Amino acid sequence: MLWSSAQIPAPFRQFFSSWSSANNRYPFDPYDRLWQAYGDMDAWTNITSSTPIDVSNISSFHTSSKILWSATTPVNGTQINFAWSSDSSINNDNTSYLLLLYFVEVQRLPSNAVRRFDILVDNSTWNGSRHYSPKYLSAELVKRMVLGSRQHTVSLVATPDATLPPILNAFEIYSVLPMTELATNDADGISFDTLNLPKMFSVHLHPPALCCLRRVIGSQILIASK
Repeated sequence: MLWSSAQIPAPFRQFFSSWSSANNRYPFDPYDRLWQAYGDMDAWTNITSSTPIDVSNISSFHTSSKILWSATTPVNGTQINFAWSSDSSINNDNTSYLLLLYFVEVQRLPSNAVRRFDILVDNSTWNGSRHYSPKYLSAELVKRMVLGSRQHTVSLVATPDATLPPILNAFEIYSVLPMTELATNDADGISFDTLNLPKMFSVHLHPPALCCLRRVIGSQILIASK
């Protein structure tokens, strides 16, 4: 069993592709986020689609991006394994991490082929992470919160009935803190409704997690939950 491991800052984004420009930001990412190409692994290979990917099921991308056009898969094996530990400046057992895994089937599979696998984080599955099959040319996002500054592991393990190994297109890791200390008094400020102003504009937030506010401070992302 081969593992890839790294010590990372957060946020951290990686994708799998045979190409890597000097600047994997806009227009490859519609929100100008920086992505790093995963290093070469002899045990893994990349498969690629030349057809744009449907991203309507995820909020992290509003247009098809080359970030998701490729995926990694084992050369001779049934698992993808990687691990990460937090930046050395973070040593807090109460630290939470938001893990985002992106999956897209980039190959049209024969009718008798089955790509199905279990998703394990720190050797545990959860509701919806077992017997997962990526959709053809349609991106999906699997989220998981993990706790603690120790090393964490991710394993994609082919099910017994699978005829093809698992794939992974990209992943993101964020360190997350609740914004409980930023609460405000209801009487503070003036409501637009009070001023009876017309609704002349709207704001659309596209966070990678279910939240109403995201602030980036250093290497941490602070999230205020709904």
